[in-house]
Amino acid sequence: SRSEADTNHDGKKDVFVTFRDGVRAGQEEDQNHDGEIDVSFTYESGGEQIRSEERDADFDGRFETAATYEGGRILRKEIDHTGRGAPDRVEHYGEGRLLRVELDENMDSRFDLWNFYDPQGRLEKQEQDRNDDGDPDTWVTLDVETGKETRVLEDSDWDGKVDTWRSNDRNGTALSLEEDKNSDGKPDRFVKFTGGKPTSFEEDTDFDGKRDLRGKL
Repeated sequence: SRSEADTNHDGKKDVFVTFRDGVRAGQEEDQNHDGEIDVSFTYESGGEQIRSEERDADFDGRFETAATYEGGRILRKEIDHTGRGAPDRVEHYGEGRLLRVELDENMDSRFDLWNFYDPQGRLEKQEQDRNDDGDPDTWVTLDVETGKETRVLEDSDWDGKVDTWRSNDRNGTALSLEEDKNSDGKPDRFVKFTGGKPTSFEEDTDFDGKRDLRGKL
């Protein structure tokens, strides 16, 4: 069965509720009263808790946001800003909070940035795909209070192994840099910074595990 309501008394129906065995199963709403549906809900078996939601937030006739729920809590939200049919932002929730956001920043239908949040909702880690192959090649740890990068690991030659390690203070000022020059997964060049500028280095030039070259920069 189905019920209809005119909530703003303008003579046009704007809420439509579908029932199954007397229990609410779905609901559609015309929230801007233009005669078009812009929000759609489905409900759990009890008819109270939302199971899924689709929303046309900008009232352009296209549902760009889709969300799923469990036990009354949101689990996942997908947003397609461009209308390509694939989401360019996906939000993941757990324990009643935002855990992770996946972003397609260059709009090629593949995610290239992953943001991770702490229990207070602050950005604490990032993974980045800089060569657009669909896999992260840069891993960033941030200071949750300053928002600055404190640790950056990078696979600069995209061979699947980290070859650069950078450390910064909580304000993002460089402290040290380690580089793997022979792609064996171990750093063999070590650079120290003072005031954010490189001042000295040590290097294992023959890759025997011992630092045999030192100098100032």
